[in-house]
Amino acid sequence: MENNNNIEIGYLEITSWEHLAATGFPYCYGVEQLEWVLPAETMNPLKNLLGLWQEVLLQDCILLSPLVDGGSPKRKIYLKSTSFKKRLTKDSLDLFKQLPVARLYLNAIDVYFAHFIRHGSFNFGQILDWDIFKLEPIPKWDDYVLENSGYLTGCSHGKGTKFWVPNSNDNLTQYYGVSWRTHDLQDDILGQIFGEALPD
Repeated sequence: MENNNNIEIGYLEITSWEHLAATGFPYCYGVEQLEWVLPAETMNPLKNLLGLWQEVLLQDCILLSPLVDGGSPKRKIYLKSTSFKKRLTKDSLDLFKQLPVARLYLNAIDVYFAHFIRHGSFNFGQILDWDIFKLEPIPKWDDYVLENSGYLTGCSHGKGTKFWVPNSNDNLTQYYGVSWRTHDLQDDILGQIFGEALPD
């Protein structure tokens, strides 16, 4: 839902095969809410990458605190507009510079995540060679996942809720991702506040 002033009301969805495996839910609403199956100390670089991705998507957003979604208290609601554009923190910018060919996108970081990451072909075997993983090196993705979770990669697991465990040839962004979702404003309070202000 968007008007001529390019304003949206929305929220984030964070997807992760690990979160699905750990909780039975395919997504949450913030990187800080993610549940992990693999050891935190070695998955921190990936968590930091998702945190950076989240920060990039929220660069032009402000949190509508204390408003929360009536249907899901954990879902933070944001007002999105190009008028709110903010710079990345220094730590986030330093992290971004460690990503492949990122220095070519320093003036268009949102473009990098929208196209280069999302439509790229980074598989789990390749990302282990990225600079951000060098401090806690993982020798082989498939062996690492099996040893630390008990799951064979490249196949489905779970009795009730099924989930697929990616192998080293699978694309990163098919199994971990951060997305912006426009709110449908079916929530009573949000609908009363913004329903008329943001016409179709």
